[in-house]
Amino acid sequence: MIQFTQRDYSRKELLKRVGRIEQVAGVRRVRLAEGRGEGMEIAEVYTGSGFEFEVILSRGMDIGRASYRGIPLSFQAPPGLVHPSYYEPHNFGWLRSFGGGLLVTCGLTHAGVPAVEENEEIGLHGRISHVPAEIISLQREWKDEKLYLGVKGEVRESRMFGENIVLRRKIWSRAGENRLFIADTVRNEGFEKTPHAILYHVNIGFPLIDNGSYLKAKVKECTPRDEEAEKDRENFAKFSSPIPGFKEKCYFLDIEENAEGKVEVSIVNPGLKLKVYLIYPKQVLPYFVEWKMMGEGNYVVGIEPSNILLLPREELKKKGLLPYLAPGEEIKYELEIGVEEISPE
Repeated sequence: MIQFTQRDYSRKELLKRVGRIEQVAGVRRVRLAEGRGEGMEIAEVYTGSGFEFEVILSRGMDIGRASYRGIPLSFQAPPGLVHPSYYEPHNFGWLRSFGGGLLVTCGLTHAGVPAVEENEEIGLHGRISHVPAEIISLQREWKDEKLYLGVKGEVRESRMFGENIVLRRKIWSRAGENRLFIADTVRNEGFEKTPHAILYHVNIGFPLIDNGSYLKAKVKECTPRDEEAEKDRENFAKFSSPIPGFKEKCYFLDIEENAEGKVEVSIVNPGLKLKVYLIYPKQVLPYFVEWKMMGEGNYVVGIEPSNILLLPREELKKKGLLPYLAPGEEIKYELEIGVEEISPE
């Protein structure tokens, strides 16, 4: 059954009422025609519940714009959608093509601050979000009276005399639902062990982020990244209106998992009676960063599970905390992102 306009329909009964199923739910591939995004390909997914999102095929299969019943869920950064050919890999150049969006993937061999290792410069948050996907296919398929909508493809980070690591990603949803699923497999297809870092940079913006909204999770411990974050540590989970001159604050959170080994983190807006949630397995993503940015025009909260502690990579190596993948080794990650209407508090 599919829920549409608060009624349940069988496949047959729904198809009686439309010429094509795309009238209510679907997925389509489009190409941008202007600006720094010209030539980029995107898959647009809409479920018929009012939940819509776009998968940026030209940028690591990240998730860009997302909305629910016309309400934006994700933050859009000033650069907007930027073609990977404009990528500046050095130092903090990554920020010149950071467009925000619901998900930016950081990795696959580095995530976090820029570094220099063995005379090689490693830029902010790695390269994978600037690599176009390949072997792409769209899914629109009926299974057991449910309509599945999705996109899958491969994104490869590789070089001569270096790493050859591939991300196989599937992002999918079901008609009538307000959530999406991400199924990732990262595999070392080279013949030497390689560092592997991944951080899921989920960016929530206005109006979910607003004065009175807050982060909800079973936080066991909150560790400020630096002195700036320490100043307002007690309010790490509370969000305000935009503040002139605000400096970003990052908190490392240790969040309790449930009986299934999964963590749930939500951004709750009581005024809108909405929450956006993220669910993921703690075993493979043991670390979590809250990025709190209450600045004017840079007004966003990042909820960011990761497989590494966000320290300089050289420091992680010295402490034995940098993950590696052996030749032929692979690891799987599964995440769920959704939006729910909530009761008044």
